Amino acid sequence: MSISLAEANDVLQSVFCDWVKQMELRVTDINGDRVRFLMPAADQFMRFGETLSGQAAMAIADTAMTVTLANALGGFKPVGTVDVSVSFMRPIPAGDIVCEGSILRLGRTMGFCQAVLRAAGDERAAIQVTGTYAIPPAASAKNG
Repeated sequence: MSISLAEANDVLQSVFCDWVKQMELRVTDINGDRVRFLMPAADQFMRFGETLSGQAAMAIADTAMTVTLANALGGFKPVGTVDVSVSFMRPIPAGDIVCEGSILRLGRTMGFCQAVLRAAGDERAAIQVTGTYAIPPAASAKNG
């Protein structure tokens, strides 16, 4: 019940607020319940030491998990973030950033997701985020 790359990228442009759009995230791959994103290098999201700021990392992850849920639900639904947990394992240096969102469990009223961020070209996970999302009853109608 996944969505196309074009539909996923349309969600990024039509649903999120302007400052999230400034990150220029784009979906580069959808494979089952996994969605891969790329954020091009952007100085405004770096902190001192030329590393990705925590605030930007959380915004990337929350956005990625919301689009990953849209993929699993067959289209965008107005889900609500209930809980987010983050582990900063290593800094991400200035440059392109890859984020992979995945579904850990999808129920009728709750979705459990993960987003892993890393520097492009580096396979090592740098930041791992798990999120729990409320799925309103009307949104989960396709989900059974």
